[in-house]
Amino acid sequence: MCGAIRYECSAKPIIMGNCYCRNCQRATGTAFAATILVPRNSSKRSLCSKE
Repeated sequence: MCGAIRYECSAKPIIMGNCYCRNCQRATGTAFAATILVPRNSSKRSLCSKE
């Protein structure tokens, strides 16, 4: 990961967990995918330029 995308959340998570299914393993290239569910409109994504 290049660090060009940043996430910020202003609320506590509703639920957090790890998924071990084959689709998540393929998508992440690891043994599991860490997931988090937050309320709608409580998070934002931004692109950071490397200077």
